[in-house]
Amino acid sequence: MSLSSNPTSLPISPLQATIAARAQTGPTLAPAPTPQITQTGGETTRELFASLSQGVRNYRNGLAEMAHYAYRLWEKDDWLALNFADEAACYLSLGLSEADWKRHLILGERLSSLSLEEARTLPLASARLLSKISNKIWDEYAWVDEARYLPPRDFALLVADRGGAIRKQQGFAEPKTSLSLQVPTTLHSEFEQRIQSLRQREKLTSAAEVLDFALRSAEKDPALAGDIYRLDQAFQELLRFLDSPDAEQHADSVHKLELKIQKTLGGLKRSVTATSGIQAKVARDPAPGSPAGSPA
Repeated sequence: MSLSSNPTSLPISPLQATIAARAQTGPTLAPAPTPQITQTGGETTRELFASLSQGVRNYRNGLAEMAHYAYRLWEKDDWLALNFADEAACYLSLGLSEADWKRHLILGERLSSLSLEEARTLPLASARLLSKISNKIWDEYAWVDEARYLPPRDFALLVADRGGAIRKQQGFAEPKTSLSLQVPTTLHSEFEQRIQSLRQREKLTSAAEVLDFALRSAEKDPALAGDIYRLDQAFQELLRFLDSPDAEQHADSVHKLELKIQKTLGGLKRSVTATSGIQAKVARDPAPGSPAGSPA
């Protein structure tokens, strides 16, 4: 007697049931597994860029928020209300080092004239640079406005130029190393003359400063076209506001555009001034002892 016909026989296991079913119906093919796309392996290029852009926005907003709230918390100076013995206990509890905390305080103080929403609009690179500018030249320029309206690359060049000028005034001396350059023999004398002429005209102290000046000026050249384009766009937008029937309602926007135009013009003038000396061909060296550019 078979197990299947005996009601008192032992129950059939799932494996036995499967084997019995296949014996009656024939073998069946198992469905192909559905491929699983992992979170980090199947994104398109556009999706990756969108995720990166969101990350940059989050980083920028987070930096603005940390600076904003850290500075206002520091102004309160009420650490005991938070059950902290002192300021250090507070920032250490957040996983921040003393250097991190101070950078956020400096940035928060320098952005204190802006609302949090305005601070969030600052380009990330420009916001980070604002905390690194020397106190000695902070009050001499409209750094925050320039950081808001200039492209980050132009703002970085501006910071470097002004920082270099203040270091030169202070007589700051860095350790030196050598840099070898090879030039065609036929151009060696001409190169020396041009370096010496530029050095005298710009009152530079060494050939290394001449090279640095030339490189910085060359870096500014590509930005000129961008400055001109942005200036044109700002003028067009300003004209649209002024020609509109409700121009008075756009007074705030007009003021911001005027500031933007002024800053862009300032950057354009600085770039033109810096590059004009490089592009102008020097006919010959000034005579020894005579002022740069004056007749011998």
